[in-house]
Amino acid sequence: MSFDTATAEHEAAHVVVGAALGLRLRKATIAAGELNGHVAAGYSWFYVGRKYMAFGIMACAGIVWERERGHNGDAIAGDLEIARQVWDCRRSEIETGVRLAREILETRSRIHARIASKLCDRDLGPGDLERLILG
Repeated sequence: MSFDTATAEHEAAHVVVGAALGLRLRKATIAAGELNGHVAAGYSWFYVGRKYMAFGIMACAGIVWERERGHNGDAIAGDLEIARQVWDCRRSEIETGVRLAREILETRSRIHARIASKLCDRDLGPGDLERLILG
């Protein structure tokens, strides 16, 4: 696995917010690949079921992470596209999702760092989160 901390921290933000909202992780990776027709530096894939609101907020975690580092455009394009699908392009609802994701991330900085560190070593799957969160 490559040591790409920027991608690991971005994907860890998705994992932390998704898990906090009850989404079940399928896979998180910092390996480049294609997901839903887009080439990505890494991705976090969840079982969504009917939890569309949680899925949208999870996508907003990537927007939060990139905005706080002064990045826009390509860095948030994929996550913004997901958020737009969830909220039918309503900017006010997307920004609410961004605020919620930010609040979740601010209260879970230690677990975020732990997940980002593990992502630099290997892909994470469903069984990994409990061990990482509980220590």
